[in-house]
Amino acid sequence: MRSVFFFLLLLCGSPGASWAVDVAASVDPPVGRAGEEMQLSVVVTGASRNVQQPDLSELERHFRVYGSSTSRSVSIVNGRTTSSFTIRYTIVPIKEGSFTIPRLKVIHDGTEYYTDAIPVRVDAAGTPPPVAQGDETQSVVGGDRDLFVRATVDKSDPYLFEQVTYRFFFYHRVPLIDNPNLTAPSTQGFWKEDIPARSSYEETVDGIRYNVSEVVYALFPTTPGELTIGEANLVATQSVRRKRDRFSVFGDVYSGKKRVLSTEPIKINVKRLPENAPPGFKGAVGDYVISARVDKATVNQGDPLTLRLTVSGNGNIETVGDVELPNLTDFRTYSQSKESSSTPRGNSISGRLSQEIVLVPLSAGPKTIPPIPLVTFSPRTGTYKTLQTRPIALNVIPGTGEVVAGLEAESRGGIEVVGNDIRFIETEVPSFASISQGTRSALWWFSLLPVSGLAYGGLWVAERRRRRLGSDVALRRRSKAAKAARKALNAAREESELEARASQVALALRGYLADRWNVQAAGLTGDDIAARLSQSSIDGTDLVSLLERCDAAQFAPGAVGSADDLHQQALTWVDTLEDQL
Repeated sequence: MRSVFFFLLLLCGSPGASWAVDVAASVDPPVGRAGEEMQLSVVVTGASRNVQQPDLSELERHFRVYGSSTSRSVSIVNGRTTSSFTIRYTIVPIKEGSFTIPRLKVIHDGTEYYTDAIPVRVDAAGTPPPVAQGDETQSVVGGDRDLFVRATVDKSDPYLFEQVTYRFFFYHRVPLIDNPNLTAPSTQGFWKEDIPARSSYEETVDGIRYNVSEVVYALFPTTPGELTIGEANLVATQSVRRKRDRFSVFGDVYSGKKRVLSTEPIKINVKRLPENAPPGFKGAVGDYVISARVDKATVNQGDPLTLRLTVSGNGNIETVGDVELPNLTDFRTYSQSKESSSTPRGNSISGRLSQEIVLVPLSAGPKTIPPIPLVTFSPRTGTYKTLQTRPIALNVIPGTGEVVAGLEAESRGGIEVVGNDIRFIETEVPSFASISQGTRSALWWFSLLPVSGLAYGGLWVAERRRRRLGSDVALRRRSKAAKAARKALNAAREESELEARASQVALALRGYLADRWNVQAAGLTGDDIAARLSQSSIDGTDLVSLLERCDAAQFAPGAVGSADDLHQQALTWVDTLEDQL
């Protein structure tokens, strides 16, 4: 009996020694490289299950912090029981230098414990092979000879509203486990349009054959001065072969190594347009042509005809605005409709503006619509140009219908008596009998008059709104934004995987914001969203954080919380923005 008791005593050990809590942190490897993964481990020895993870916000100045994983172990050595709780984080250095991971606070059962500070040295990323620059401005790239990125612009000193073509290239010669994830650069101060890039291709650089993927944007600066195109970040998972045990019967073992590659920001110096612009210049920047035509060359006096103006060419067509007509004294003018569209053509954005004006001739005879001018600025030549349409000849036939106001009416003839001139006058007041049935019936019908008026008014308002939505794309997108977002969020509930659901939530939120602002969802970065919300006096920090958590779920699902929490926050933001925007 005593031997059994002695064995149990050895197995349990002393309570104070077995469950004394100690915390420690380590980094592997101790010397890292910019853009490559490192692992931060926090070990809590002697811990129970009630451990609160440390706050790593101070690390984010020098490191990107991705998802965490946890493990627990219990060991018995010489009769002493020891438990440990380990939290592992993936961290990626942003730049080279010597840094210190500060003391981390761990709370266990309400008591605070601190790790020691850890010095970390980060070397520069491997130097990629040189690439031909031509006339392009190239940012500093991140990567090594296996995979790297670079970004270029075709000009660094454009005029205001002149197109700047931004290209992002991803070179790799090693296998990848999944599709890379690109975070587009911040383009605050630019109007951005996507340009379809050619599909993946091969290119030889410094004697090495690479697979190349490309993303292209057309950027139009909207303010003069120095602007910055932010860094573009690409996350790729590289397939790495691990060392094989010589006694293993299996072949080589491969695993994934996550790489974060970044370009450096690119400075753009935007020049103001030259002074002394010709009269009539309203900001149309680009290389355009203008034309005009009418739907009929012969028209009756007082009958309408349609004048169609078309402006097309390379540039941001939104800068053209309304084309003003010269003084047309022989016509009344009514503006009818205006449509604009942009289409990528090669490496440029081509735009087309169509404007329709209704003209009503006031007098008969040969008429001429004089040349219609449009003043533009051509960035290609650096000069202002005055474009003109050709004059249009019209033949106006004297009208046979009602006389146009303002013209002298035809002389009237004599008074013609039709039938009896004056009818018989009653000399006695007739006696009317009161019929209550008829009175009640009349009152019933009179009571329906307001209802019919309201019904007609409702139909008129609905029809006016329908026509307005049909002609105003921005209004149509804005009016349907919330409904489309809630529908997309409800559909996201069907996703069982956190990664897929978080992706659908992010798409729904970005789609909602794009519809509210009438922009493309693909061009909405966190900086753009925060800046636009700030203009409406809305703090978008939490919304941007929510989108970043959804994006992080693609490669670190353990760090973003529950899917229901992301979903509910997204619905709350849609309701909030509907009230405040």
